[in-house]
Amino acid sequence: MVHSTMADQDEIQTLFNAAMRLADQGRLEKALLTYGQVTERAPRLMEAWFNKAIVHERLWQGDEAIQCYLKAVDLAPTNVNASRSIGIHFFHKHQFSRARYWLGAIGDVPRIYGLQNWIYLIHAGHASKSPHRRPWSAAAHHCEGD
Repeated sequence: MVHSTMADQDEIQTLFNAAMRLADQGRLEKALLTYGQVTERAPRLMEAWFNKAIVHERLWQGDEAIQCYLKAVDLAPTNVNASRSIGIHFFHKHQFSRARYWLGAIGDVPRIYGLQNWIYLIHAGHASKSPHRRPWSAAAHHCEGD
């Protein structure tokens, strides 16, 4: 077991803050590298995985974003924002059963996409009012560096 010192924690916090600043400045590639350093040194820091996913999204790297959101959900299963983001990605990829799982599990499908789109999904056979089991395991998907 690796024990982190207060100095290590301070360095990780400094890197995390730097990554946030870089992302805010639009320096996305550098932010992504810096978040990578954070997740490498603190692999259980959910916020770093979540923010890394957002940077991937901003770089139009959807598959990489999903992998990092999945890691965030693995670390914090009640993270509604990560689950919502995964569902939205799957919806836009036309993977409706996966989108329905992630969005339906948190009750967001009608609210996010509006009643008209939800009705379309129901008529198209891609949505249901009944709960469904996850068609695949999030644990089987890992983000780079995992």
